[in-house]
Amino acid sequence: MRRARVIPRHDYLAQLEEAEEQGKLTAAERKDAALIDLLLRGQFLPERAQGFIALEISATLYPDDIERAARRAEIFRRVFPVVAPAVGGHGITAEARTLAQEKGVRVTLDGVTL
Repeated sequence: MRRARVIPRHDYLAQLEEAEEQGKLTAAERKDAALIDLLLRGQFLPERAQGFIALEISATLYPDDIERAARRAEIFRRVFPVVAPAVGGHGITAEARTLAQEKGVRVTLDGVTL
């Protein structure tokens, strides 16, 4: 992602609430998505399309982290047109790495995207 900017929490919380009022999300989905560690906006490379990354962060990444990133990105897709799930940390279990590949979750370890 190029020109990535962190979306302030209060901005996406307001949009999640609006989506719930419009019936696009349940209250439980809004609460779940609100717990995302970071929501970034920028340009996806190489196509330079505008989009978002729903990022979960943990020192060591486990399958639960992958599932959570994928689930929350899916919820955010009902609010924003293009949202990619991602996780970041220092290490990742073999099971989590396999699951990330299966679910299309981007993995970054110590600043290097795998």
